Amino acid sequence: MQSYGTLEPGKYYLIQEKEGSGLVLLYILMATDKAVLADYVDSARERLWLRKTDTFHELVETLSDEHASLYQMLTSEEGEPGTDHWPDTDETEDFDAFWTRQQDDPDLPYKN
Repeated sequence: MQSYGTLEPGKYYLIQEKEGSGLVLLYILMATDKAVLADYVDSARERLWLRKTDTFHELVETLSDEHASLYQMLTSEEGEPGTDHWPDTDETEDFDAFWTRQQDDPDLPYKN
């Protein structure tokens, strides 16, 4: 058994809270002298305080920021937090205008 007090703020952790249960992705937002504030990243996206002395069954893995971002991107739906990387209509229109200018540019060495 491990305690939540061993988890560092600013990191993502894949843990199993109870033996036989599924895996949970946590992000530790902050720690005080006696507690940690954890964000359950999975579907519930629940944020709660846990005592540092509270225990969980197993720490499976500490995720890198890249893996955690990829997970959030794959599981987020449009309009939810985490979808800021998707272009809105203005950016799409700008890209279309840029692409059209590039196709008509006589200085390019080739045309598609």
